[in-house]
Amino acid sequence: LSAIADEYEAIGDYSSAEEYWMRCCEVERYGRIGDVYKYIADKGGFLYRRDRFGEAINAYEEALKELDFLKDRYIGLDALKYYARIVHYLLDSYFQLAKDVPSKKYHDGLKRAIGKFSSSSRIDNETKAYFLSKAAWELFFDEALTDEALILIDSAIEIHPNPPGNDYNRKAIMLERKLQFEEALKYYDRALSKDRFDKTFLNNKAECIKEELDD
Repeated sequence: LSAIADEYEAIGDYSSAEEYWMRCCEVERYGRIGDVYKYIADKGGFLYRRDRFGEAINAYEEALKELDFLKDRYIGLDALKYYARIVHYLLDSYFQLAKDVPSKKYHDGLKRAIGKFSSSSRIDNETKAYFLSKAAWELFFDEALTDEALILIDSAIEIHPNPPGNDYNRKAIMLERKLQFEEALKYYDRALSKDRFDKTFLNNKAECIKEELDD
């Protein structure tokens, strides 16, 4: 059903697309499948793309409730990335409506979701940190979800027993994107403290200094 909804949207038949998103969510909810949050969030994405931001907020909040209801064992990496995406577009919907953006409320929710992921006893903290860092970079590099990516990379650095230089480098790049050059340079220095001859870290720091001077 979700594929049919996507096809209708692609050809501009938005009313049919919306009908199929509604049907898709009802079918998944009736079956109580653990992935129901994905379909509700994707319906929110459809509404967001149609500039129906108020309705998108309602859908995104419903998707977050579904995620929050999941047991700890269901908060895997895929669900965590969905949570971050939902938060990003939910907050942007508030912004588009010129409403006060409740960033802290929803970012705190994301942190709790990360806590559920991190509480798993199946894998060690170093492995958890690796996956959190990887997810953070995907959200930042592929989808430009900078604020949410920063929350994930901070968690990766916090739980890793000995954070690698690349995690510090990634955080520095994200901070640089937000034009927080002074803070970014601190993290480039932390990356270089792990390997002072790393060409990537050195080049990134040099570019950051240049950008700060040009700003």
